[in-house]
Amino acid sequence: MRCPRLSVALSVALLPAACTFKLVPDPDPGAGGDGGRADAPKGTPYKKLITIDQARVSGGQTQFPVWIALDGDADLKAHATDDGADIYFTAGDGTPLPHEIQGFSRELGRLGAWVRTDLNAATATVLELRYGDPSTASAPRPAQVFSSSFAAVWHLDDRLDTDAVADATGNRPGGAGGLGPADQVAARLGGGIDFDGADDRVLFTNPYTGGGDHTISAWVFQRTATGCDTIVTLGSPTGNKSRWLHSHYGAAISAGFYGNDWNVGTNPLPSIDNAGWVLLHWTFKGGSRQSRIYRDGAPIGQPYTFSGGIDTVGPDGNIGFAPAGWGTCWLNGILDEVRLSTTERTAGWIATEFANQNSPQTFYTVGAEEPVR
Repeated sequence: MRCPRLSVALSVALLPAACTFKLVPDPDPGAGGDGGRADAPKGTPYKKLITIDQARVSGGQTQFPVWIALDGDADLKAHATDDGADIYFTAGDGTPLPHEIQGFSRELGRLGAWVRTDLNAATATVLELRYGDPSTASAPRPAQVFSSSFAAVWHLDDRLDTDAVADATGNRPGGAGGLGPADQVAARLGGGIDFDGADDRVLFTNPYTGGGDHTISAWVFQRTATGCDTIVTLGSPTGNKSRWLHSHYGAAISAGFYGNDWNVGTNPLPSIDNAGWVLLHWTFKGGSRQSRIYRDGAPIGQPYTFSGGIDTVGPDGNIGFAPAGWGTCWLNGILDEVRLSTTERTAGWIATEFANQNSPQTFYTVGAEEPVR
């Protein structure tokens, strides 16, 4: 199924079943109050409690972006506004939380949103989904949702009718190369981009310099590959001046710094060709030069320690493509939710991220509708 994305700015239709979408306006992320709808009619405010199961949380996680996905919700159909401008999230005491509405369809009762909150493995975390009264709604704040050491977050659900590819942090908007509306497809968390293995890529400005920590992650649907298929390349393609993560190189996942690499014959990693949707994380600790690869929230292989001399330089960043200096690799597969962080994420963070994104319906429970009093 290959459906074009219909959206305004960062907000998109979620899970494009039957390609029926509703547009969701993206208000000024810094605005407050009614999200720019000064003339919005006052309605009846409603709420639903969202209770996150502590058994699905690994350790204490602060400023964590939680993925909320609802579908066929009769109460949203009945009481939310058509454009979703009344939807926001609060803590249990009613304090608004930073959130991003990734997609909303009132007709389908379908909502996809990110909410920043603290999580606890010892006790349940309770959020409130509020809607029905645009005059009291808190405006979306995507950059604040992804404020915990994120350098870039690409949801990759852009229309692709221009070359713009949005970054939820606002730091590194990308430019599409070789891509068009037909390359926007249903993916793991809403829409994603189908890279054709020939000329499709997204270009952005590299956030990494020197030998500091990182976490690079993405949902990947890797088709059969015979050469090298790239998720992301950053920096300059010369000895130890870059960072790169391949979903296929020598029949396996591989990562490295150009010359100082973790690939075939070096603590080998498995293949993900034709394995369906896989969530990959590559973490790196600059001080110890130790890396780990995680597949679907769990480490694979043994930790790998790189040799010295790592010094990332250069402005270039690519998604789905490695330029000639890296061997001219194009991705033949689909990507969703590509993220760059300037910290080494913990095993607990990564396990929690997978548990939430892979099965949101078991990560939390949604209570019955009740009026806000």
